[in-house]
Amino acid sequence: MSTPRTLAILTTLGVLTVALLWVFQGVEPISEEDRAHPGTDPYNQNCATCHGRNLRGAETGPPLVGRAFELAWEGRTVADLFQYNRTLMPPGGGGSLSDSVYLDISAYILKHNGMKLDSVGLAADMELLSGIEIRADTER
Repeated sequence: MSTPRTLAILTTLGVLTVALLWVFQGVEPISEEDRAHPGTDPYNQNCATCHGRNLRGAETGPPLVGRAFELAWEGRTVADLFQYNRTLMPPGGGGSLSDSVYLDISAYILKHNGMKLDSVGLAADMELLSGIEIRADTER
């Protein structure tokens, strides 16, 4: 026998379930490799809202992977990407993160574009970063 209270609880649970499914549609699980990357958490905390957790863009930010990223960044250097992020990101909060966090985020973005860059071994050394060219992942 159903009471009005039981029906209300079941209805609420049903609505919450549908809402959660809608919110998490298209959210890909984080791989073990990404969990271990030092840029994963800073990216998710500071960039994913605008660029999506999967880096494929969202309503407020362009994709940071694939052809759109290649067109914007191929041939430029890691120093260019690092400096852009450090100066302008997050919107309205450029320079609000440490250089090491900006470097981790830049390395994370490049990793998702087929470039392996060990941000742990790099300092925010502009001369060193200027010597690393961003190139398209031709195997994609």
